[in-house]
Amino acid sequence: VPPAVLAQQQSGVEVRNGYERMQVRFTVKGSLKDDTGAEKPFSFDLVATRLDADEYADAVSAGTLRDFLVKVITGWHGLKAADGSAQDFSADSLARLLKLPGMATLVFKAYSAEVIVKEKN
Repeated sequence: VPPAVLAQQQSGVEVRNGYERMQVRFTVKGSLKDDTGAEKPFSFDLVATRLDADEYADAVSAGTLRDFLVKVITGWHGLKAADGSAQDFSADSLARLLKLPGMATLVFKAYSAEVIVKEKN
């Protein structure tokens, strides 16, 4: 195994097209109405793979927002089950979350805002 590949395997960081493929953690904030009509705010963090520009464009055009998000999201923090306990991340749990009306759009906007390069003031 070439030294560069071995170092990559040991570090757990994927290198593609000459740059490290990084994970990005971002916060999703919103609200849902409960059965009384009261707004219930929520906030949780997602962890996702940062795609390069070509991968991002290809993935977005290849399917639905949910398809895209399932491809890039690798974990979460702060998501609670109905009983208030921590919800473990799984592909099935993610799919259920993204089926909530409007959730995929909200998550996609939050992801997109965090993965772009920003000007430093």
